[in-house]
Amino acid sequence: DSIIEILFEQDNEEKSIATLILDSLLQCPIDTRKQLAENLVIIGGTAMLPGFLHRIMAEIRYLVQKPKYKEVLGAKAFKVHTPPAKPNTVAWLG
Repeated sequence: DSIIEILFEQDNEEKSIATLILDSLLQCPIDTRKQLAENLVIIGGTAMLPGFLHRIMAEIRYLVQKPKYKEVLGAKAFKVHTPPAKPNTVAWLG
């Protein structure tokens, strides 16, 4: 449990796994942000940890209320889709 916390703690540059997702959305054209936010797919071995997806969504919902994201993101709804295979192997499907 405590090992995973490092992914959610913001570092000196105020970056965490949730802020990286939101910052990536901010780099996209404004007219695509809402659609991208509603179609997230989280893969990799870390995505298989118990409670990880719930925690990442809770962090995103919390951060999206902050002024840094609230005024410029253009998306309020976020949805994580289930990958077609186990999250740790889906990248190898091609």
